[in-house]
Amino acid sequence: MLINNAYAGHGGNILNSKTQNYIDSYEVTVVASANLIRLLEPNFLNAVSKNGYASIINIASMYGMVSPDQRIYDSIHNTNPPFYGSAKAALIQLTKYAACELAQKNIRVNSISPGPFPSVKTQTKFPNMIKKIKSKVPMGRLGKPV
Repeated sequence: MLINNAYAGHGGNILNSKTQNYIDSYEVTVVASANLIRLLEPNFLNAVSKNGYASIINIASMYGMVSPDQRIYDSIHNTNPPFYGSAKAALIQLTKYAACELAQKNIRVNSISPGPFPSVKTQTKFPNMIKKIKSKVPMGRLGKPV
């Protein structure tokens, strides 16, 4: 099993995002995942021969499918940036391609698009924003790392 969950970046909006922000986000989120899938294919094939299947799970984001409501953020520096959502949308599409290509080899490829998981630091620093985010979540709560 492979779980791709890498991302590096910061907040921002379209007007203050730089080209390099998009490149860095895409390389960490999409290119690294594609490279791992390619490089680890022999291991997946070995798992299939032993277990009958192998699995790849790509951790995307709700922001790979929808855009954030700008009204919930306290400033543009805290806004979920467009390069994040763009990279996560690309990861969802990469997942679809990989699933189609690897299905014939019994390698399952899926993505998960969780909701908000703001860091403890962000929760402490921006309580009003967190309250607004929680109000948008059907269960009224944030995700918590285990």
